[in-house]
Amino acid sequence: MTSAFGSGYAAIGWHKWLRNLLNLPLVLMVGLGLPACIFIPAGLRALARERRSIRAWLCLAPVPAFALFMVFLSPVTYYRHYLPLLPAAALLSALGLFATRRVWRPWFMAFFFLWPALLAVDLVGDYHRDPRIALRQWFGEHPGAPVFYSYYVNPPPAALGRLFQPEYAAGDAAALRQARYLVLSENWYDTAFANELNGPLVGDLSRLVKTRPQYARFYRDALAGRHPYLAEEMSIPVHNFMPELLLHRWLYGTFQLFVGDLRIFRVLDSAESGAEKPGFRQE
Repeated sequence: MTSAFGSGYAAIGWHKWLRNLLNLPLVLMVGLGLPACIFIPAGLRALARERRSIRAWLCLAPVPAFALFMVFLSPVTYYRHYLPLLPAAALLSALGLFATRRVWRPWFMAFFFLWPALLAVDLVGDYHRDPRIALRQWFGEHPGAPVFYSYYVNPPPAALGRLFQPEYAAGDAAALRQARYLVLSENWYDTAFANELNGPLVGDLSRLVKTRPQYARFYRDALAGRHPYLAEEMSIPVHNFMPELLLHRWLYGTFQLFVGDLRIFRVLDSAESGAEKPGFRQE
């Protein structure tokens, strides 16, 4: 129920069933691409029609057993935990495509194989367009400015920075106001929102995973512009173009675990030189 970051994986309670049911198609969608996923039902029907399909079903038996475990029992469901399902889903998709010969047209087959290639380009491109690359320029334009930052921001070594804790923004935010800027990474503040661990039900803050209710309230207030000591100055988002990743972004945020949007906030009523304030030091 608890962890070093606050709530543990079991804190989600019964919300996990909806989360797990949604995670399964999301993993298949992003792992195989939408065109391939469309043919999975046809592959299941084709397999069921086979007269001697008992051997195939016996070979595949561990796959639905594992899928049922991930849907109904598993309390920890990072996307990587669903990876054993992808090979079987790919085979079923291929069987469904083979059984649906009426779609075998040169233009369709070109489209069918081009789609996952574009999806791969979009996924790998996130690392080449990592917002932290653009963040280097921002730090270069603000030399010597004392900055608080969350996990996954990874500031340059020469930056005058210190790891941020939400407690610094409580009350009159005396600790937060030691700095001039706060930089938050989506890979950390997404604990306050719908994501692969929280699922879509996020109204009860006590059921959010790897956070605390007061932390979740802070991140939601900061990103919504409701915190009295923070004003957003700049946003460096991740840019995707494939429908799978755009749909995931709308529902759960950026798909990549270690690449996410960066939000830069100016600390209001901060000291002229945070480096001179007691307790602020470079780490």
